[in-house]
Amino acid sequence: MRAIVKLLLAHWRRHPLRLLLTTSAVTMAVAMVTVVIGAQTAAVSTDESSAQRMSGGYALLLSAGTDDDVENDRSRASANPPLPPLAPPILPWLRAQPEVRALFAATGAMVELAKSRDPETDFRTRGSIAAGHVTTALYGTDNATPPRPLVEGRWLEPGADADDDSVAIDQNVARRLKVALGDQVQVASIAGWHTVRIRGIVDAPANVKGLTGLYVAPAVYARLLGCAPEPNRVAVALHDPGVSDAFAERCEQFVATLQPPTKIESLGELMAPSDVSTAYGGPHGGGAWYLPLMRDASMKLALVAGLFIIFNTFSMGVQERIRQLAMLRAIGLTQLQVLVLLLLEAASIATFGWLVGVGIGATVLQGDATWSYFGGVTVQLAFPLAPLLGLGALVAYGSVALAIALPAYNGARLRPLEGMARATQLLPSRAPHWLLPFGLLLIVVNPWAATTTMVPDPLRSTTLVPLSFVTALLGTICLLPWLLRLCERSFAAVAGRLLALNPRLLARQLSNNLWRTVGCVAALLVGLGLYIVIQVWGRSMAVPFLLTEQIPDAVVHVLPDGVPDDRMAAIAKLPGAEAMLPIRLENPLLANLPEGTVIDHVDFFSKDVMYFGCELHGLLDPDEGMIHAEFVRGSAATAAPLLAAGGSCLISDNLYRRFPDLYDVGKAMVLDSGDPRHARLTYQIAGVVKMDGWHLFMRYIGMRRNTGRCGGMIFVPPATARADYPDSVCKTLWYRLAEGVDPGSLEKPLTALLSRADGAPVSDDGLRDGEAYLRIVNARTVGRGLQSKVDNVIKNLSTYPLWALLLAGAAVVNTLLAAIRARSWEIGILRSIGQTRGQIVRMVLAEGLLTGLLAGLVSLLFGLGVSYTGTIAGSRSMDVTAPFVVPWPSLLLGLALALGVCVAASVVPALLAARREPSRLLQEGRAVE
Repeated sequence: MRAIVKLLLAHWRRHPLRLLLTTSAVTMAVAMVTVVIGAQTAAVSTDESSAQRMSGGYALLLSAGTDDDVENDRSRASANPPLPPLAPPILPWLRAQPEVRALFAATGAMVELAKSRDPETDFRTRGSIAAGHVTTALYGTDNATPPRPLVEGRWLEPGADADDDSVAIDQNVARRLKVALGDQVQVASIAGWHTVRIRGIVDAPANVKGLTGLYVAPAVYARLLGCAPEPNRVAVALHDPGVSDAFAERCEQFVATLQPPTKIESLGELMAPSDVSTAYGGPHGGGAWYLPLMRDASMKLALVAGLFIIFNTFSMGVQERIRQLAMLRAIGLTQLQVLVLLLLEAASIATFGWLVGVGIGATVLQGDATWSYFGGVTVQLAFPLAPLLGLGALVAYGSVALAIALPAYNGARLRPLEGMARATQLLPSRAPHWLLPFGLLLIVVNPWAATTTMVPDPLRSTTLVPLSFVTALLGTICLLPWLLRLCERSFAAVAGRLLALNPRLLARQLSNNLWRTVGCVAALLVGLGLYIVIQVWGRSMAVPFLLTEQIPDAVVHVLPDGVPDDRMAAIAKLPGAEAMLPIRLENPLLANLPEGTVIDHVDFFSKDVMYFGCELHGLLDPDEGMIHAEFVRGSAATAAPLLAAGGSCLISDNLYRRFPDLYDVGKAMVLDSGDPRHARLTYQIAGVVKMDGWHLFMRYIGMRRNTGRCGGMIFVPPATARADYPDSVCKTLWYRLAEGVDPGSLEKPLTALLSRADGAPVSDDGLRDGEAYLRIVNARTVGRGLQSKVDNVIKNLSTYPLWALLLAGAAVVNTLLAAIRARSWEIGILRSIGQTRGQIVRMVLAEGLLTGLLAGLVSLLFGLGVSYTGTIAGSRSMDVTAPFVVPWPSLLLGLALALGVCVAASVVPALLAARREPSRLLQEGRAVE
């Protein structure tokens, strides 16, 4: 064993560059995979001790409403009224149960918070994206103790009167709002705006579901919301938490027949940090928030990239030593000793790369640092080290074991004379014939997965499609021998002209080292190909979620009473306003969905829809409308008379694309009114319109007032809306403003026209308590913010493949070093007949350039093909029509980087080849003959 160790150390001393490249590739690949997958795992991991601390010892949460009601209430992005109260028998029944230790009953409603007025950050004039406001729940409770421990300050006085301005706040909400104990905070509710002061801060280490937000005494709640508190949720603490499941079953049996319905949830599950908080306070699942397919694909390709880069870099170095191993056999080493030598080398490099790589990855992710990788979401990381060590071991040892398997087998089984004989070079014609059809078959899996109906969602979207990207990558690698031969001749001419070399010297420079070149190009393909996929697919899928230039300049929400009809004309003529569109906004539900329709796994669909009652010409007209829209079914000319006659509507295209046989022109659209009447509303569909960007735009401008997720939009004329919703009022105004007019300038004149609180106390900000809540959103700020957010998503997702591309540079160096060793005789002959050192340098640089050009072309073919099918799959999954967008500036940047990596990696091998004397090159060439 001592002799084997000495042989290994001697080999490392003789080839320090190869050792450095190999260990660096293993280390950085492990670190890359650790960071990519570790960040995503941390974003959705469940820390049980943290969950227990956040739950405050409560086991169950009972909330009034259906599952959809409760989920929608938690995900709203603006102030909303409270859900109905719990059924009256529930609280007395819970108090009478011997298992119950304590109850925390509260009345919850969504409100918006902001700091004291600041012209630069005020949420009422700056819009949701740029606002620095937080949407959270307000809880009115007479409980004498907080739901979780206090961080600082004092808990509420249950008997406080309505004039008390003291509140308690979760520390997570306080952190996002950037306020501290004693600070003044604005609260915007459906009853207008109010000013309160922080009395206590409650422990809340993550943005979690359940009883989190702002807490006030019952009398204060009544003043802030304008209605008496009636508990609509209650947290239940048990003497024995082990009986929570059995007790939950008893609760379900008790509430089964009560109205309104009651949702029962485990607080342990709700308190798990499965949702990730953005800087704007909205919950988003961990991952690319608008491209879940891209997120899943990048996770799988990250693992493949790490494995393949190590495999390619390590295997080439070992394969080149077959002759050396044969010589060791000739001087007395046994097969077992040769095998032990290779395994010891592999284990040493894998262990070093594993431990150092995981250490680097953990350092990036550890402590209080945040990671903004997936979806531009900032994640506060907390994760055990054991899973990262296991993941790193899988990457390091798995890839090294695969890399060493064939060389170890050959080195151990070959007889000394066989190993020392010159190996036959594999030309493209020697590639296995079955490799071509097999590669094509793997590639075809990708478009099949994107379009098949044989596999239902969500399995198709979450598993089959991401896996098909990996099969397409492997299929492209299988085709590389043929693609290399097809491209070599034309690329040789280009490289020859650029570097002033005879193209015939370069005509077979790559194919003469076929398998080394294939491995090198494949390593580059993993990084560059995924970069192209992210850029093309990301930009294509972003189009349906981004706005055009034709949008309103300002959106105004008037709460709680809306705009009286007698003041509408005056409001339309405010200074700086060129046009104004009043909208009656309701939130009905789709009532005629096919039986068995599954909607809970879809990010952008729900049975809740947005109902616009407005003058449709002013909303949708191509020239004068407030927002860009186009008909995809029917036309404006055929729809106009139907809408004017009443009983007809327009619908958004996502409804048609999800249910083309149900929601098409001429078909009936049946709605549940969504209000306490639950009236059945039936319309004939007069047209289907496409409005790019409405999903996110309507969310961030606060149009989704009574629903969190939205399944689509329904448009009707004002007369139809008044007839079907006789009690509705106009609470939303869209404005087109004159050039240079700031949306914030609308606030004072609107406040003067709508003021209803004369004589109320005036706050430090100069506003009257209880004054009408005007949420004035700068729509163009929202549009720019969405564009910026998409840009950051794509930028963050592109970070990983670019790192993979740089790591592949080690494979390029190894390939060129191996090529120079194999061609020492040829280079020696060229030097002997008059080739200068400069020409030798240019020849080696040309090989690196050829490798980069080939990798760029193959990556482009792979990336565009996968992106095209990915766009089809994404459009189908999200019920949108995404165009195929090719962002050439970004792609050219990636291709240029790949060429730069290849040329830079060629410099050291080129200089090593050029500095050697012809006699030494000829001697080395004879040694490898």
